[in-house]
Amino acid sequence: MSSINQPTITPPQPPAPPKRTKHGLTYQNACVNVALNERQYLFLFDVAVRAYGTVAVLKLLQPWFVRPDIPKNLLLHIKSFFTSFHALLTIITYIISSFVITKCFHQIIGKKHTRSWIILPGDENFWCPSYRKDKCLNDPSVLNEYRAIAGFYSIIFGFIFALKYTINYENEIHFYKIRTYSSTIHFLYSNYQSLLSPSTWRRYGSPLIARPLLYLESKHPIDYKRYTFLFLFTLAYWTWHLIFWKTWYHGIIRWTPWSKVEYEWMKAPLFDIETFNRTLFSAFACLALWDTLDKLFSFYFTNVIFASAPYMDPNSVLVDGLRATEKPYTQHLAFLELHYIARIATPQTIARRTSIFKDRDSWDTVSRSCMSFLFSFALCSQAHLILQKPDEKKKPDRHEELMKMILPPHYASERKKFGRGKRLFYDLVFLLLNESVDRKTRRLCRDKELVVFGVEALASLTAASLTLDQYGVVQSDIPKVFECLIDVLISLEKYSNKPPVGLWDGRSPSEVQLRALNDIVGLTLVVKDAINELTMALHEYLDTVRLPPPHHNRLEKLLNEHM
Repeated sequence: MSSINQPTITPPQPPAPPKRTKHGLTYQNACVNVALNERQYLFLFDVAVRAYGTVAVLKLLQPWFVRPDIPKNLLLHIKSFFTSFHALLTIITYIISSFVITKCFHQIIGKKHTRSWIILPGDENFWCPSYRKDKCLNDPSVLNEYRAIAGFYSIIFGFIFALKYTINYENEIHFYKIRTYSSTIHFLYSNYQSLLSPSTWRRYGSPLIARPLLYLESKHPIDYKRYTFLFLFTLAYWTWHLIFWKTWYHGIIRWTPWSKVEYEWMKAPLFDIETFNRTLFSAFACLALWDTLDKLFSFYFTNVIFASAPYMDPNSVLVDGLRATEKPYTQHLAFLELHYIARIATPQTIARRTSIFKDRDSWDTVSRSCMSFLFSFALCSQAHLILQKPDEKKKPDRHEELMKMILPPHYASERKKFGRGKRLFYDLVFLLLNESVDRKTRRLCRDKELVVFGVEALASLTAASLTLDQYGVVQSDIPKVFECLIDVLISLEKYSNKPPVGLWDGRSPSEVQLRALNDIVGLTLVVKDAINELTMALHEYLDTVRLPPPHHNRLEKLLNEHM
């Protein structure tokens, strides 16, 4: 009876063998493994941010991030990438940053067998046939082809976007955000009053968080063109992968320790939808992180800083910054400070305006610095008209008709084919060696932010002098201010009406106005708005303003347009 009542003890069952996939791998089908080390991800993310922070440091050290030095042609531009140390350092930094950021996101969203670069024989993912289990520990390690595809993609992605940013000058510091909508440029600047309002504090809890968040929400919309370009680049990379990957990969493997080891189960298929999704998502995350860091950098390093000590004259410091032509970053900050003083009404800025209007020397130095810069810009915009030769009348060319009359038909067809090839050759030469109207316009407008700051600050200070200038310091300079602004307007209109289109530009002036002259059109609108603002403030005293006949006629025409 005792033996019957005694409970039976069941021996422990051996664990079930893991399920094998089609590759013979053992892994859990999950996109995120919660057992991964979070410190590793934080470390990788920190390294990625610091790697891209090197680009931010380069922006402060190099003047071409603020005032780009635009070469005359594309060939010189490409040559500068390989001859300039800072350009090479920028490209290498982008590559390192993209590699580290995509590695971080790829390890978070990737599967277990796609995270490591090398699989060792003792690893659980190292598959070995049953008849060779005793010899598997002596086998060499295996290179993970899934991870190699993603790593090579991240390197090419960083290199391509580094070239794109440097060629199109998309990574320069923007003191004044510009958005283009159908040949119209809206110049947006941050509203410091709304950024410092109590409602903003209650919404976000702290001004340290409120200012950049509100700045990103209102002034920096998402640039969808970059993400469209990223998607097209991913499609192009995977097209190249389908055609050349196996040949290229096995050619490289031949020189590695894995040349004598062939594991068919470890080779990735020509197109793996999971690898495609992971590479695309990690690249999108990397680009979004770059854009966010750029916007935060532009916000914190382009704020108005009243760096004058109590024992220093703030106006003299401002004038020194306005004249610092060899220090673009300092000059931009000085013009931004002047624009802030003229446009934003706070007790501190009103006190600065009053101090400028009280002293004749202060007003003369500030106004002359602005007007000299604007006059030089107007002169540079008309330089192409001075150097341009008068157009000669084109003689009638009957050579084509004579050749058709003399030669047989097959000679004419062969000659046409040669002409098409020659045209393609000339187009390629023009693209590399000629200076296009786009580059000329971009070189002219590389200081467009300073032009906007100077025009609006000069007009606003002159309009504010009616109530703050108690000694009549500004009254004698009102005609000079009008003359300066109208000079800039006339020069911009002449440039847009007769742009420096070359022989091989291949576009009509109307097409050039739509594509290459967006900045010119935007600056023209800003100057017109500044003149209208000044005339609205001085409408009672316009009869006393004496201007030269061309400037007077242009002012009357502008006033009639807005009536």
